[in-house]
Amino acid sequence: MISVLDRDTLNLVQSGKVKVEVASSESLPNDDNSVHFVLSSPPYCTRIDYAVATFPELAILGYSLESDFPQLRRVLIGTSTVSRSVCSPLSEWGSCCNNFLQAVGSHKSKASKTYYYKNHVQYFDSIYKSLSEIQRVLAPKGCCVLVIQDSYYKDVYNNLPQVIVEMGESLNLYLNDRYDFSFERSMARINPNTRIYRKGYGSTESVLCFVKKRGE
Repeated sequence: MISVLDRDTLNLVQSGKVKVEVASSESLPNDDNSVHFVLSSPPYCTRIDYAVATFPELAILGYSLESDFPQLRRVLIGTSTVSRSVCSPLSEWGSCCNNFLQAVGSHKSKASKTYYYKNHVQYFDSIYKSLSEIQRVLAPKGCCVLVIQDSYYKDVYNNLPQVIVEMGESLNLYLNDRYDFSFERSMARINPNTRIYRKGYGSTESVLCFVKKRGE
């Protein structure tokens, strides 16, 4: 790839500087209205243990299995561990989110009313807090691009892209554009019990492009 770049472009790449910092998405170390562009693909609502799934990468970055890893695993968005205290759903999360949570809590399958309901509430709480922080630091007319994937809880459809859109509206982040892509390599294929609730395994990945209007 480097060999096909011309000399001027290569010099430009070499002279660039990038500063990488790590922080919680629920508490960003940035001033209000200071960021012009946000690009992210937050953890999908699929109960994947991202800390375990990315442990080799975390080890390379220097995370300790004994000290850093357990704490990181507890605070990640989408963690499979549930805190002792979980908040109640908020109206600001939107009707799509709250209807889904009600369907999960009333599902007849084992632990739906307890673990799985709390796990989903915890997920949406973290997502909303992170969106709130994005809205705070984003400059007027700034853009936020998020890659989101829908999913299912048993046979209950989780329209996560629509949930994010409704959350964004409550935070004055307005959907400017959207692109949907069919995704057949769903993690649902791994679980053989999935076929009990539905026949298809595919999902949709959505690129959501938000803009923060001036003065909001």
